[in-house]
Amino acid sequence: MWEDRLTQYFLFTLLFTSLVISSPTAPTHRLRLRIFLFGLATAILLRLISISTVCREEQQPYCRVTFYSSSTTPVAPYLTMLGAPCAAFALPWAMQNVFLATSRADEAPVTRLFLRIWRWILSGASLYWVLERLENWNGLNPDRVPLVQMVRTYVARGVLGTTLVVLGLFWWYSPLSILVRDESGAQQALAGGKKRVVVIGFANAYGSSYLLFLLTAFTLAFATAQPTGQVVLALGLVAIASYVEVVDSQSDADGMVEAFTTSAFTASTDLQQVAAYQKPTFAVPAFTSLVSLLLFYGTGHQATMPSIQWKSAFIGFPTLTYPFAPLLVGLNTFGPIAVAALAAPLFALWNVDPPKPNAAPDGSGASDHAVVLSKTIKLTLGTTLYHSTLTLGTAVGAAALRRHLMVWKVFAPRFMLGGAALLVVDLALVLAVGVGVRRVVWKVEKTFGKGRAKAE
Repeated sequence: MWEDRLTQYFLFTLLFTSLVISSPTAPTHRLRLRIFLFGLATAILLRLISISTVCREEQQPYCRVTFYSSSTTPVAPYLTMLGAPCAAFALPWAMQNVFLATSRADEAPVTRLFLRIWRWILSGASLYWVLERLENWNGLNPDRVPLVQMVRTYVARGVLGTTLVVLGLFWWYSPLSILVRDESGAQQALAGGKKRVVVIGFANAYGSSYLLFLLTAFTLAFATAQPTGQVVLALGLVAIASYVEVVDSQSDADGMVEAFTTSAFTASTDLQQVAAYQKPTFAVPAFTSLVSLLLFYGTGHQATMPSIQWKSAFIGFPTLTYPFAPLLVGLNTFGPIAVAALAAPLFALWNVDPPKPNAAPDGSGASDHAVVLSKTIKLTLGTTLYHSTLTLGTAVGAAALRRHLMVWKVFAPRFMLGGAALLVVDLALVLAVGVGVRRVVWKVEKTFGKGRAKAE
């Protein structure tokens, strides 16, 4: 019943190891600073997400509704009405200048164009709710209501259609998020010297491309969420990206310590290569799974039927229209869970170099692609295992308490939510690996070949 309150403390426990244990013991000042700052930012963002909530009947009088203006007025607070457009403009800036700038993937033309389109789509999604509030404003001339309603409808259709068609096809057919520069001087070329080509964004060719895939899926959840939910989703996306940086920095630190302490270390050892292929831990699937639950509750949902936001069925449609109505309600309800599940492979792909010639980073003779896919599969299986265990626990609890007076108020609805969430997570992970990761690997192979890439 108090799962929405307890989830944040489980997440803080995971972050405790990063802030208190990993950060002080990192071998370099830069890694210590990155782990601490990104870990602290993740904790602050998760705490902000937990502020948004709707209250169950059983939680009264110890709960206060913050998702809506009040418990009797199902409209967003004015603060979030202002925060949603701000989040729409700030998110692309954060993705470009904070997370992609480290590997210089933000300089790629693909990344810049994608984020520009993405910013306008997010702005349109937040504009929809502004027009919805304007339509219900008492000071609006009644003769203008049909016009506002028509504009609101077509804005929503444009947002959803542009996301699926423009962003989806753009990501599918676009190259990697890299920039190739020819730095051979004119005199060197005339003298017959070797051509020098610099690939900017090479170190994160996998992760930057998959991030664009994740942002495309995120947009669908953002477009179907209410203003408070849009702010929560924006905070959740930045929190996930921040934790990706924490895990990546921890991996670099562990790789450097392992490289310096092993007897096989030589002066030519590639520390970045060693660090990039550290074995994944269960902390990552636990984090993404807990974040999915925190986002579910933060976007105004509970394990109860009355918390379903039926208003989302009319996004882009003035009347109830099948089959779009149930799809929109499903995106509104389970979109946050799906986004967090889709983020799991990002931890395996972030800041991983494309294959280099005659190199087997794990020492077993396996190709770089095989190692990346192996790490991705482990993280996705861990995520499925977490949700499966959670669903099994709710099933056992509902069965054991089947004669309890509150079985149909608390235990059975939580079991139904667990089963539906598990199905959504499994479908999201299949989409992530079968479409997202597979397409990214194909782009890398097409661009650099299998083991023929040469980093500058």
